[in-house]
Amino acid sequence: MIYANTPGRREDDIPANIENDEEYFNLKRDIEIKNFRNADELILNYDPDKNGSPLYMGLDIGRTKDATVFYIIGIVNGKKRSVLRHEMRNAEFDSQAGVFDRLMENLPIYRSCIDDGGIGRNLAENAKKKYGERVELYHFDLQSKEILAMEVKTGLERREFELENDRDFHAQIHSIKRTPSSGGSFRYDAERNENGHADSFWAWALANHAAGEANNADAFYRDYARKKHKGVVESENKELSDTGSNLTIRTGKSLSSVLRRVRNGNIRR
Repeated sequence: MIYANTPGRREDDIPANIENDEEYFNLKRDIEIKNFRNADELILNYDPDKNGSPLYMGLDIGRTKDATVFYIIGIVNGKKRSVLRHEMRNAEFDSQAGVFDRLMENLPIYRSCIDDGGIGRNLAENAKKKYGERVELYHFDLQSKEILAMEVKTGLERREFELENDRDFHAQIHSIKRTPSSGGSFRYDAERNENGHADSFWAWALANHAAGEANNADAFYRDYARKKHKGVVESENKELSDTGSNLTIRTGKSLSSVLRRVRNGNIRR
């Protein structure tokens, strides 16, 4: 199921008539998803056509034993495409919060789902206060982890994803096991090793959970794009309000051009 959701690993990606290794690897390179490993690199190189818009983020918080992982996915041609896997090890909470703020303030992230249990509670609560409905706090327990794991499994079965072709990430997905626990329920988790506790898997699962709001995201992105438009600035907004004019601004006109027409008397009330 993992390979079926990984461009370059799917059975129908590579034609049977490939003549040599060079042709094979060139074709595979064009197909594969190579996501960003650093938040600032994504911010500098973000392309809504390639990476999707809006975006959805999962954040699994750690400190010493476990890594903190920011995972972002975007919807491209109906598929949930891997965009960012930023792992931080032994990072101070202020540094983690700084990365979170830069991502939220510079990218069209519609929803971010954060693990708010234990060590990450303070960071998660501060994020919720700052960004409101764009942040969902998610408490890990047996039942909530089962929900995340089953959402991912269902998505893999339906081939909803375009995953990075990365051996370590695939191993983390594969490491999640279902084991019986007391009370007749099941535990979904991985054994801890020198690389952590399947932290990237849980961050990805949280991002996938956040993407459950995809149907409500279009209006958010239109609003985000409008606010980022070159002609819209706070001072001009105030100036328009001060005119006392009852105007209808049509879509496609920047606020700057509307104000110029108001000053010149070219807009009718």
